[in-house]
Amino acid sequence: MLDILSITLPIFLIITLGFIAVKRAIINADAINGMGRYVLTFALPALIFHALSGANLGAGDGLVFLLVYTGGSLLSFALGFALVRYVFSSDKLFSSVQAMGMAMSNSAFFGYPVLSFLLHQVPAQGFTMTLITENLIMFPLGLFCLEFFSQQQQGAERGRKALLRQLGAIFLRVVRSPIMLAIILGGLFSHFQWPVPKVIDDTMAILLKSSAAVALFAIGGSLGGMRVAEVHPNMLVVALCKLILHPLCILLMMLLLPAMALEMQVAAVVLAAMPMFSVYPIITGQFGHGKFTSGALVAAIVLSFFSITLWLWLIRLYVPQLTG
Repeated sequence: MLDILSITLPIFLIITLGFIAVKRAIINADAINGMGRYVLTFALPALIFHALSGANLGAGDGLVFLLVYTGGSLLSFALGFALVRYVFSSDKLFSSVQAMGMAMSNSAFFGYPVLSFLLHQVPAQGFTMTLITENLIMFPLGLFCLEFFSQQQQGAERGRKALLRQLGAIFLRVVRSPIMLAIILGGLFSHFQWPVPKVIDDTMAILLKSSAAVALFAIGGSLGGMRVAEVHPNMLVVALCKLILHPLCILLMMLLLPAMALEMQVAAVVLAAMPMFSVYPIITGQFGHGKFTSGALVAAIVLSFFSITLWLWLIRLYVPQLTG
């Protein structure tokens, strides 16, 4: 267990440092936002391009991983929606808000650092397919549901027109994001086997080394700036479903689909076991549920210390050859 804590403790200590820095006004919230933008705009795209440009995406288990992770995430979304809709009697909009938090991991800020501590080498294909699932499938799906049910409450005719505009905005937002540009460019370099100039490759290598520490510090800082006005019992439901239901759905898909390499299986489970994506409260706040999702995010990050430790212990137990 001590070797597992040696993985999780540094991660949560960095998050705690970010939290204390904002709470004690050592660093203000604007600086934390700047750190987040730095990771999303520069460090993470550099990491993705660096990994993809040197990988052979046409070989291995990339497609199977994509099917497993997408299928598991969609299943988690559907089960989560049904749970809060029919068991806890939430309306359709609020059910979509909660389901979105149960099915989208913070794989960039949280998952990659955990994997880099756990595995000798993070599988580029698996990490990239996770980002593709989240950015091209789950994020647009979640926004579509939020927009659709929100507009439905305002009237069907008005809703259809507004929904079409929102769908176009969602598409442009996804295509223009630095992460998607890095995925596209990295895929092109990989497919055509174009050499990356050494000076560019070295620059990106420096950038990507900063991504894990800055991302974790920014998560802690964002928690330090949150104010959860009231506690809703479903916050715990969303947090637990994200940390437990989502990876279990991934495991189920692994049983139904062809087998992958062990490191890809580990990556899929670990990435699904992360807390929800960090902009969850910002996105859902536009629909009147920002306070709820802020609370759910805080609960998920606090509980994830224990759940991630448990998942890593199980992985170390059953796959010691990869993580020893």
